[in-house]
Amino acid sequence: MNSKSLSTAHIACVKILLECITKKDYKIEYGKIVDEISISPNKIGSVLGDISTICHELGLPLISVMVVQKNTNVCGSGFFELCEKLNIHAKCNELLEEVKKCIHWNILADYFKIIVFHTHMKQSF
Repeated sequence: MNSKSLSTAHIACVKILLECITKKDYKIEYGKIVDEISISPNKIGSVLGDISTICHELGLPLISVMVVQKNTNVCGSGFFELCEKLNIHAKCNELLEEVKKCIHWNILADYFKIIVFHTHMKQSF
């Protein structure tokens, strides 16, 4: 996927996820993202899959590991299918630790041409 084929939903979703990271809030429910970006629940998985595929191509952790189902607090089946497709065999908690430790989220922000700044953390990308 090139940056010209990114939708506003992709950009909005990345911004939400990066804002969560700046707040050190590493879990967000699918429903919250759906509500915030006004996307069909049927399309959010595809958007998140595209974003994590881009993360993988950029050498970043799969950011969509942060997105969980409300009832189970675990990623959806599409996330696990993507991991298999990308030949990633780590467990969710291991992947989430990679997200927490990553200091290169500015690469993703630059790719999506967005600026994220959280005043409490004095961190931006």
